[in-house]
Amino acid sequence: MSTIIGTSPPPDTTGEAGLTQYVQWVNSSFAIFDKATGTVEYGPAGGNTL
Repeated sequence: MSTIIGTSPPPDTTGEAGLTQYVQWVNSSFAIFDKATGTVEYGPAGGNTL
């Protein structure tokens, strides 16, 4: 599975798994991944887009 890289060291990585997707938050950015394939479905995007 891919990961996103934050631009503010140190990375403060958080994630949560759903039935079909994994959401990863790193510092001020997040991305949504497909759990079956590991491909990025959305992002990386700024947290302020929510």
